[in-house]
Amino acid sequence: YSSISDDIQAGSAIIPLYWDSVFTDSSSSSYFMGVDGQQFFFNKSTIDKLDIAVRSMSLSDTRIYLRLLKRPEGDADLEGRFGAQYLMPDIYDPDAVAKIHAAITFLAERYTGEEGRISGFIMGKGWNDPEHFNYILTDSFEEYIDRCATYTVIVANAARTVDPTIDIAIPLTSEGFAEKTDNKGKNLFKTTLESLLAYFDNSIHGGINCSFLMDTEEVPLGIDNDSLKDGINVNYANPDGRFYAGAQKEFSSYLSEI
Repeated sequence: YSSISDDIQAGSAIIPLYWDSVFTDSSSSSYFMGVDGQQFFFNKSTIDKLDIAVRSMSLSDTRIYLRLLKRPEGDADLEGRFGAQYLMPDIYDPDAVAKIHAAITFLAERYTGEEGRISGFIMGKGWNDPEHFNYILTDSFEEYIDRCATYTVIVANAARTVDPTIDIAIPLTSEGFAEKTDNKGKNLFKTTLESLLAYFDNSIHGGINCSFLMDTEEVPLGIDNDSLKDGINVNYANPDGRFYAGAQKEFSSYLSEI
């Protein structure tokens, strides 16, 4: 993983956490939390496995991030017709919002002490590729950004009520960097990033602090058959690799100035 923030680097670990595995309807074999008069039961098996991972990594002073993911399992329509790998939770559903708030509160409280410590939450994957990684049933980019930003605020408010220093990372992907555009022909990576920042600045009182994580399988170096050509020369990289290298530099500078 490569990040355009300075915080998520080597020495960090990312643990996937799937929303469908967090909750259970059974009070047996579960952990319980009451929030605002509601009862929430967390899957003991999932949390116990997470305990082991977080605790062991904390012993080596690893910075740990939990990546929040929603799988399309059980929704063959979305999975089959659209090929969506991950969905966004329905943050317009009050019950879903209550569950998210309870789970983030539970996890933030649990992983700030003896069970180990997490550094932050990653808000899914690939926000600049909503068809595959953060899918919702809408053709409106404005609604998509609204949902992304609202989801971020829900998680941030719950986590930072427990620990004001916890990081919230917004994920972007290099997949299709050079080609993917919005309905106006603008590069989707840049449009997503700038739209989110504008939303945070203009729609949220006091703004919100967050990091940006760039996921990539592209290598922005000159590599041919596993051999470097002329040292570090991005001109030999494929288009996505070159775009990624340029974006890494451009947006690192851009974010440091705002």
